Amino acid sequence: MAVGDFMSSVIDEGGYGRFGAYSRVELERFFHLDDEDRRLIEARRRDYNRLGFALQVVTVRHLGMFLPDPLEVPPELVGYLAEQLGIEDPTCVKRYTDREKTKLEHAWEIQREYGLTPFAEVEPELTAWIADQAWMTGEGPKSLFSGAVAWLRGRQALMPAGVTTLERMVATGREAADQRLWQQLTSPLTPQTSSALLRLLDVPDAGRQRVNELDRLRKGLFRPSSKGMVAALNRVADLVAVGAGALDVSTVPPRRLLGLATHGIAGKTTLLRRMSREHRLAVLVATVLALSARATDDALELFDLVMTTELLSKAERESKDEKLRRYPRVSRNAGKLAAAVRVLLEMSEVEPGISLEMVWDLIENAVTKSELRTAVAVIDELVPAGDAELNGQRLEELAGRLATVRPFLPLMMRTVEFNATADGAPVLKAMKTLAELLTTKSKLSATYLDARLVDHDLIAGVWSRLVYREGRPPETVDRAAYTLCVLEQFHRHLKHRNIFALTSLRWRDPRAHLLSG
Repeated sequence: MAVGDFMSSVIDEGGYGRFGAYSRVELERFFHLDDEDRRLIEARRRDYNRLGFALQVVTVRHLGMFLPDPLEVPPELVGYLAEQLGIEDPTCVKRYTDREKTKLEHAWEIQREYGLTPFAEVEPELTAWIADQAWMTGEGPKSLFSGAVAWLRGRQALMPAGVTTLERMVATGREAADQRLWQQLTSPLTPQTSSALLRLLDVPDAGRQRVNELDRLRKGLFRPSSKGMVAALNRVADLVAVGAGALDVSTVPPRRLLGLATHGIAGKTTLLRRMSREHRLAVLVATVLALSARATDDALELFDLVMTTELLSKAERESKDEKLRRYPRVSRNAGKLAAAVRVLLEMSEVEPGISLEMVWDLIENAVTKSELRTAVAVIDELVPAGDAELNGQRLEELAGRLATVRPFLPLMMRTVEFNATADGAPVLKAMKTLAELLTTKSKLSATYLDARLVDHDLIAGVWSRLVYREGRPPETVDRAAYTLCVLEQFHRHLKHRNIFALTSLRWRDPRAHLLSG
């Protein structure tokens, strides 16, 4: 029998170190004696010694240990082994324990022949393994216990005789891992940060607010509007103000942080108050870190929603409405122009040498010069040059939405820590500059921005006509148009992750967690 296959199971349905009840099929599956087993068993002369030796072989194979009383096994197991060995009277096995030393000698021989390692020899290594697993995974006692059993089985090591030995090792390993985690999270805290964290659980004595700060920060439902964006960003700012985000937790396993944060995010604050001070602070640190990432995600999800539904979609709808409003005038005047061109084409085909005066006479029979001049002016007005499909109207409608983004744009750039790839870096830099321009007092009219402080490379296409609007003062650009021009590009780069938030989970740099090398 291969060494790796010797101990097939160590926790039976009867419990740790106990046999369960077995059907005939299960007896044949788990307790069949192979040729190597029979070779060792046949070395005994008496039937009761052969049967007792066989019992110890299948016991250590199935339970992973030798029982203090080798005969404490199900009767059907004794009968099945006797049947395999050709022993007519299975009850003879009762004589096996008459000599105490016999069972010990047999156990030593089985341990030697099958290459089993005593538990004492692997106990220090198992203790270290449990400590590592508890630190890295934060698994519960049941999972760690099962893992320890599997660890012993994989190394062909004997199980300790009593279940309390493994239970105590697991409990000790988990407690040490918890203490290490709490100490690692709380030791860098300043007194000010510790006080700010503990105050999250305080309920104000006065005022209408009868919930603690942590309960307020855990809620993240905001309407897709300017006010909703401001509220979502203020939530991010409040979490940043606590100060826990500055801690370096790179050495703490992410699963441990998540496990601690779960207590703070989903647990009742009354239970948090009952924890020891170190435990409570550790939970609050993990909770603030998790909530900061979640709050940033919520704010940027809301920003995406506002851009999509409140700005881009509305601008698209209003531009379409404007196109429909323009259509009658465009159609009427385009018909006049079409009539004139139709006459010109027909006459050039029928009589190529016809004079210009004659052509005009024929055209004026259909439409007058005055009407043609008016039609050309109207078409020029309604269909500006360069707007192939009146796309400029959409951008013009978008540029008129400055009032929607003005309340939250500077706050977003101050509150959320962004970074960018090479493609998104110019747009991110322009956004940061724009946030400062929107909050800095200027001698210019509120309608314009200083052209020397904007990034002209980002202004292209239809935006050029809107940003460099005719009639603006020298060295200025249109404030609303430039703001929406940059914001639209910022939104696009953010969705493509060319611009990303450092503290976010959903809007982070997708390259940050790629394997390198």
